[in-house]
Amino acid sequence: MPDTDQQPAQQRPRPRSRSSGGSPFAGCLGALFNVLSVVLLLLTCASAGGAAALYQYPGLVAMLPPPGAWVIPTQPLLLPGLATSIANATRPAGTPVDGDFPILPPEWTPTDTPTITPTPLPATETPIPTNTRPGPSQTPSRTPTSTTTPTRSGPTPTATRTRSAFNFELQNGSVTYLANFINGSGCNWFGLVGQAFDVNGRPIIGLTVHVEGGGLSLDALTGSQPAISTGGYEIPLGNHPVETSDVYRLQLRNNTGTALSDTLVIKTFGDCKRNLVMVNFVQNH
Repeated sequence: MPDTDQQPAQQRPRPRSRSSGGSPFAGCLGALFNVLSVVLLLLTCASAGGAAALYQYPGLVAMLPPPGAWVIPTQPLLLPGLATSIANATRPAGTPVDGDFPILPPEWTPTDTPTITPTPLPATETPIPTNTRPGPSQTPSRTPTSTTTPTRSGPTPTATRTRSAFNFELQNGSVTYLANFINGSGCNWFGLVGQAFDVNGRPIIGLTVHVEGGGLSLDALTGSQPAISTGGYEIPLGNHPVETSDVYRLQLRNNTGTALSDTLVIKTFGDCKRNLVMVNFVQNH
């Protein structure tokens, strides 16, 4: 084959130009876009200049066409007929009309109003009745009679406390009603508890507490229930609280059955918060 490098220069194909091979409309569109860009730039500059001028000189707004269309009204617009009606309704007769807007009444000026002071009527003299009865008038008077209270001489007698026939009596504050706390039965228990103390306030052990009533006759020894105290006792009466007023009678006795206290009537309540009745005895002599 012949070597292409040896071919003459006039016989080699020329490289094809890009511009000559494109569409004929590409150049037109480019030129049109350039023209539009220039026009848009000019309009932007003109708008900025106009806005700056209006900001600096606001009076130029009135010169924009149509005249007065860009001026913001400073008064409320009313229809001609409505404005006339309002003006006529609120304007006194004979007041001149000033456009279509109602005219406010003139400012109120306070005036002094004379105060009428009532003149008091002359006092009427009240006639004093005269006694037409002959002779001087006598007013009966009563002279109190003094009474003498006899004074007792000698020392003032002092009241003495009558000695009880029994060696034991209720302690101050007894009888006390509490909720059951000596066992875990709660409200399912009902009974009597308490203690016995000597004259020095020490608990006594070995005395008998006897209770009767409700078909029961029970005894308990003081000191048999340490959950109360050293000299405590316990007498169960039932498995639920019962309200009574004259049923259960309680008495403290010695180990031979001799009464050491008077017989006490114990009132009970059907309340779970008062199902434990505490009765304490104290020696008085």
